[in-house]
Amino acid sequence: MYCGKCGKIISNFTCFCPNCGEPVEEQNKELIDNSNIISNANYHSNLNEQDSKKKIKWKDKYTYIAIVVTIIFAVAIGITIRVVKSNDESEEDSEITTVSSENTTNTLKYNYTNTTSNTSTNLSNNYNSINSTQYILPDSDKRLVTREELQRLTKEQVRMACNELYARHGRRFQSAEIQAYFDSMPWYRGSVEPNLFNEDVFNEFEKQNKDIIVMYEKEMHYNE
Repeated sequence: MYCGKCGKIISNFTCFCPNCGEPVEEQNKELIDNSNIISNANYHSNLNEQDSKKKIKWKDKYTYIAIVVTIIFAVAIGITIRVVKSNDESEEDSEITTVSSENTTNTLKYNYTNTTSNTSTNLSNNYNSINSTQYILPDSDKRLVTREELQRLTKEQVRMACNELYARHGRRFQSAEIQAYFDSMPWYRGSVEPNLFNEDVFNEFEKQNKDIIVMYEKEMHYNE
């Protein structure tokens, strides 16, 4: 510290300057005040530092809380995803079961269709269609049939040859056996009920061939 009058260096907290005798009380007061200010500043600095440490601790707590919340949220999302996947798998299993059921139904339909088709095929084989067009008498609507042709046929073939004249014009049949036979023919289009069929649709060849076949069946006693 320096004396305010002569400028000599004096020790701190000295009441008078040893050089000029100038009182230094005011200077000491200022020094003390300055010292107090510094002390207060240090005190407040320490308080601020402690507050900062407390704030840092609280920030750390918030960080831990945030981490815990994030973990809980992630676990909840994971559980939700598993539940959704489980539901999707259940739906897929349901779809597979439905498809299997449909396949079973289709198999049953297929077997039923095959059984019906086989029945018709067997009937067709029993009557032995004698040409590639699957007519017993392919051109019986264009010429007269001969006795020799009928003699080469079996009883059932003769029967079908006569009904063939009707089937050409779409007549349906009350006999399930005859209906099944013609249903198996690719050329047959049954659309006219038996009670609605009119023989006027026959041409001259068909009318005469019907009479020829009926007479031959009587001669051979096929109708007895």
